Amino acid sequence: MSDAEIVTHHTASAKWRLLVPGLLVPAVWSAIFGNTETTLPPLIVPENQPGLVFETYYYHSPLEAPSQPVVSKEFYFRNEGSESVQITDLVPSCGCLKPTASAPEIAPGEIGRITIPVRTANEPSGTREYLVTVRYLDPSPREATLTWKVVLPEKKLLIEPRVLMVIGDVAGADSHEVFVSDFRSSHQENPLQIYRVESAPDFINAEAAGQTSTATMSRTGLKVGFSAEMPAGQHRGMITLFTNDPEYPALQIPVIAGRPLKAEDSVVDVSPELPRIVVRDDQPDQSQGTDVVVTAPADWTLTTVDVWPKQLHTEVSQLPESDAATANQRTMSIRVDSLERPDAGVEQGIIRVLWSTPEGNRSVSFPISIVRI
Repeated sequence: MSDAEIVTHHTASAKWRLLVPGLLVPAVWSAIFGNTETTLPPLIVPENQPGLVFETYYYHSPLEAPSQPVVSKEFYFRNEGSESVQITDLVPSCGCLKPTASAPEIAPGEIGRITIPVRTANEPSGTREYLVTVRYLDPSPREATLTWKVVLPEKKLLIEPRVLMVIGDVAGADSHEVFVSDFRSSHQENPLQIYRVESAPDFINAEAAGQTSTATMSRTGLKVGFSAEMPAGQHRGMITLFTNDPEYPALQIPVIAGRPLKAEDSVVDVSPELPRIVVRDDQPDQSQGTDVVVTAPADWTLTTVDVWPKQLHTEVSQLPESDAATANQRTMSIRVDSLERPDAGVEQGIIRVLWSTPEGNRSVSFPISIVRI
């Protein structure tokens, strides 16, 4: 083959190599996209959808849980079905969970919630994951699993119950228990000691009732009772435990006790409901006091205004009748100040107002918050 023929042959081969891909590209392109008449299969939405749709099925708490006896998470849902939903069972992943539903039956379109409380007393600190299986009928049997991932704090002190509630008739002979558990590593060598117990109002009686210790904690008991002189109605109070521990110089346990009066008998109004004073630790006499307005029937005679702790000071003044809610009521103002610094750790006080009435003694007690700066 001559040189000219060789050049011609190579040139033709090169042109063929360039031409063949060019011919193939339209064919491939057409195979992939060219069949414009081909339709995708229709999107099929199942008709038998679950009735309950939750806002989330998995929640990871971003912050460490507060150090308290019970921490909880609420999972909200809506009934998206056309029929009522019956919640038949809530199955927890461990005995430390006591899940509850806002209602056993959820109407179409109604919003409800599943609350998952965790008792932290026997739970180790660190990251924990809790599951609850929700079983329900819509009317088909269904299941949904809720997961809560939470970081439990290092356990130090635990007060159980955190609020002592004794609702109903409070008999003078009945005794109620409160426990303070110390989980800190120093509890064996230097256990928490309660050297003084104070209760307010004076019809609450509380005293320390012994201490026990194990490898994991020390526990101090407290016995609480109520005197027969407690007036009718429901009252709020405070038990304060003074300790030898600089980290916890005082522990306070709110108390709610008694039977609520009938609506027509609840004729005392306190405003604001939770007053507060601001105490300057360096200059207690420069505290920012507050005024509490109390309205009661005009035929009630004021006998006593008690306050706890003793470092608080009150001054009562009657307001003009024109400021009363009605002509049959009388309004007074109670000025609360702090002339001395309250004991370290005391964050709430109690004010009790007592009247003499045609039906006997009546009283109202309410907390006052102590903010330190």
